[in-house]
Amino acid sequence: MSATAALSCTLLYDTEELSGGAPPRGSIDAAPEDVRTFAPPASDAEVLDVDAAEPAGRVTEGLVAFFAFRENDGLVVHDTADGGDGLELALRPAPAPDGDGGVLEAGSDPGVAWAPERLTVSGRAIGESTAPAKAIQTRCSASGQLTVEAWVRPLTKSQFGPARIVTMSYTGAETRNFTLAQSGGNLVFRIRTDAGYKEIERVGALEAKAGVLTHLLVTARATGEIAFYVDGVPSTDFVPNASFDFAEYGLAIANEIDGFTSDRRWRGDYHLVAVYDRALTAAEAARNFRAGADPQP
Repeated sequence: MSATAALSCTLLYDTEELSGGAPPRGSIDAAPEDVRTFAPPASDAEVLDVDAAEPAGRVTEGLVAFFAFRENDGLVVHDTADGGDGLELALRPAPAPDGDGGVLEAGSDPGVAWAPERLTVSGRAIGESTAPAKAIQTRCSASGQLTVEAWVRPLTKSQFGPARIVTMSYTGAETRNFTLAQSGGNLVFRIRTDAGYKEIERVGALEAKAGVLTHLLVTARATGEIAFYVDGVPSTDFVPNASFDFAEYGLAIANEIDGFTSDRRWRGDYHLVAVYDRALTAAEAARNFRAGADPQP
C-alpha cells in the first residue's frame, strides 16, 4: 500500500505581511495555474508502507535543533541536538497589537505552564532564541534541504495570522527563513529562497485537530519539492527550483519575533520541535511518527 496524496494544497505568494499587516485571514486567492489538488487517501489510516526492518526510535542523522520540552519548570527551553547551536528559547510575554497599526507593551505574565514532557502556551507568549540559529542557517543553506517537525496539540482551530508554531525569522514577510504555522483549519509553510519568498498551504490539515495531539513534519528541497506529513499522511507539492537564501535569524515558537501589528500568537501544547539540515525520506518521516510525541532521550 502506498499513499499518494492528501488534502488540497495551494501555492501562494504572500501579500498580507508585505502590505503592512492586513486583517488575519484563512487563505489567499491564487491564480488557477497555481492551484494543485491531490486525491485524498482512502482514510486517515492510510499511511506509508515501511520496511519491517526499519530501525526503531527517532531519526538523528542531520538533526540540527531538538527541543523535547522536558524542563518542567522555568522560562527556558533547551536545544539538546548534538552538533547544533545549543539554542535556548527564552519564554516571555509578547506584545499585543493595539488595533491602530502599533503594538502594546507586553505584560508581565507569559501565559505558559509546564506539565510532564510538555509546555502549554495559553497566553500571548513567545519562546525566542537568545542567539541566532547559525547552525540551521549554514547547514541548511549548504545542503539545500530542510525538515521542520513538531508534535503539538492546538488549543483551537480559531488561530490566524498565520499563528506561528515554529519560525526562524525577524518580524516581516521578507525577513524569515522558514515558518510553520496555523491559519484556522489549514497548515501553512513558508520558505525563503533566492528566487523569492514562497508559501504553501495545506487546506484542512488542522480542521479536526483542536485539542488533539498531532504530528506535523514538512520537508523542503532546493529542487522545489515540498512534502507535508500530518499524523503520517503525506502530500507533496512543488515550487520553482531555487537555492535556499537563509539569513542569520533567531528561532522562535508560539509567536513572531519582535512583535507584529496584527496577532501572530499560537496557543496549545508543545511536546517536541526538531529541525534537520536535510529532507527526511518518507520512511524516516513515518519512523519519527511511530516514535511518538515523547520519545525517551
